[in-house]
Formats: sequence, structure tokens, C-alpha cells
Amino acid sequence: MINHSGISIKLTDLTPMTHISDIKKTNLDLIHHQLYNIHKFIPAPPVKVDISDKHEILRAEDFHFYTFKNDTCISDSLRGNKIFEKFLVAFLSKLVDPDKNMLDVGSNIGVWSIVYSTFMKASIYAFEPQEEIFNCLTKNIILNQCKNVIPYNFALSDKKTNYLMNASYEKNDNFGAFRISSDGSLTIQSEIGDSLNLSNIGFIKMDVEGHELQALKGLSNTIQVSKPLLLIEIHMTQENCNETFQYIVSLGYKYVLKITHCDYLFFYTI
Repeated sequence: MINHSGISIKLTDLTPMTHISDIKKTNLDLIHHQLYNIHKFIPAPPVKVDISDKHEILRAEDFHFYTFKNDTCISDSLRGNKIFEKFLVAFLSKLVDPDKNMLDVGSNIGVWSIVYSTFMKASIYAFEPQEEIFNCLTKNIILNQCKNVIPYNFALSDKKTNYLMNASYEKNDNFGAFRISSDGSLTIQSEIGDSLNLSNIGFIKMDVEGHELQALKGLSNTIQVSKPLLLIEIHMTQENCNETFQYIVSLGYKYVLKITHCDYLFFYTI
């Protein structure tokens, strides 16, 4: 059980026998509006500035984002003057230790990193392997004057290698859903997370479209030393979804909270 915004939230205990399908989504509707107010998102009129045929700058809340005109997911939310995954961002902001470092694994254009840089005193390490998306990320760090966000242009995995990704930036698409695929056309680089020797990690947010297990294995030592809060997107349609889930249990995590249909929050201890 955790107390969040004055409301007690029951967690699910984890055991080696727990299957991902056993975890039911928790109804957190009661605290949606409370969280938005607590986090103090600052309302501001939306702004849309054309930069080129491919790119635009959008203002959502009081943040600015350089992004793709034909992105149909993250950017669509920003065009509506709303931070992408706003509830998740607000919910986790009250659980994250601002004095410990954060890993934003699968940072995309940097929404989580940019917002969290406003209250975190420690460093935020943002990993985005797609060069075109990474260029947006670095521009957004500058646009929002983020002093503690450190970007890396590679994926995290359990081996140092090159992967193929099925990314295409020429058509309308969800640019946050591109994934590693044997028939992909874009080559990306990966590194083993533990090889970076990152320490004092308090929070890992991971959204890597099916590559979670490999990323977690590459970070196993870092995780076991720091025991950070883990927010991981795991889709039930993924072939290895329960293997990923059980690997997290094997790292010593004892409690989980299912926040959305695919977002799981893992606690080492409470």
C-alpha cells in the first residue's frame, strides 16, 4: 500500500509464480485532477511555429517542443496543448526522488526528461537511438534550458551491436512506436547499460517497444545496486511479455502497480 495525494493505493505483491495477466489495472481516476494541480502545470496559450517542411515547434503547457509535423501520437497531444502522458508524468513526479538520477530509456523527443528537469536536482540520462528523433531531443533540451538532461544517441541492450529499426519519417505515423525489427531499414547502435557505470539511480522510465527484456538485462547490475523505481511499458501482445515481467521479479522487485493497459510501476520496497 502506498499513500499518494491523500489516497491509499493498493499494490500487487510479486512472486515467481505471478503472471503478467494476473495484474489488474488500478482505478486512479479519483486523483487525476488532484495530480494536475499538485504538479502545477502552468497553462499557456498553444503555439505552433513552422520550421521546415518536416518540423515545427509546439508549445504545450509552458514547455516548447521541436518535433515532426507528421507524427500522429506524441506531437498530436502537444498540438492540443497537453503534455503527452500527462497523468503518468504527474503521478510519478510525486514518487520520484529528485536527489537521485533518472534514466529515460526510449526518450523520443524528450517529454519526460524536459518536464522532470524542472524539479529534479540530480541528472537525467536520456537515451534515444534514432538520429532524427535524437536531433529533436537535443533541440528540446536547449529550447527548455534544461541543465541536467544528458542525451545519448544509442539504445540500451544486453549487447553492444547494431540493430535494424522499422522507422520511416516520410509518412504520417506514430513515431513513438517504431521498433527493432529484422526487416527494418534504419540502423541504430546499442550499448550495454551497465557499461556506462551510472550510479545513484532512483527512477528508470522505459518505453522501448518490445526491447525491454534486453535493456533490463543490460542494466541488471545498475538496477540491483540502486534498486530504482521502474516504470516500464509492457504490451500483453509482445511474445516475451511474461518473460520480461518475470525477469523484473528475479531482480528482487516485490510490488507492482498497473497504471494503464501497458504501463507497470515496479517497487523494490515500499
